[in-house]
Amino acid sequence: MDTVNKSQPQVNRSKSQVNKSQSQVNRSQPQVNRSQPQVNRSQPQLNKSQSQVNRSQPQVNRSQPQVNRSQPQINENQSEVNRSQSQLNRSQPQVNRSQPQLNKSQSQVNKSQPQVNRSQPQKSASDQQKSVTGQQKSVSGQQKSASDQQKSTTGQQKSVAGQQKSTADEQKSATDQQKSAT
Repeated sequence: MDTVNKSQPQVNRSKSQVNKSQSQVNRSQPQVNRSQPQVNRSQPQLNKSQSQVNRSQPQVNRSQPQVNRSQPQINENQSEVNRSQSQLNRSQPQVNRSQPQLNKSQSQVNKSQPQVNRSQPQKSASDQQKSVTGQQKSVSGQQKSASDQQKSTTGQQKSVAGQQKSTADEQKSATDQQKSAT
């Protein structure tokens, strides 16, 4: 019985060895956790590159004032165009000075208009003469109508003379019949 009990502690010792291996497994886990901060340390490097990108943007903004400096040169050209427009405006009064001369000729035309108006009564007198001749034409038209009436009466007389000729022809035919009878 004593020998059997002495063999049992050896079994127990092997159990402790199994526990020691478990502790080694647990020690390996912190090493996995220690690798995570390295991943986190790589993120600030990305952030540093973003700051470099942000530093390059002000350089782009510094080039914009140079574009704005070229715009006043365009405005200076526009002022030269405006100066040429003022020269054109200075030439316009000369055109306006020639307009009163045109107005003077218009007054001369207006002076010649009363002469035309003075000749109008003569035209009105000739119109009166034309109206008188028109009345004469109407009278002559009435005379023509009277002569047409006379022509119609002569036509009636000619028809009467024709009837008389026909009666004379009938009498001649009657005398011819009497001659044939004798």
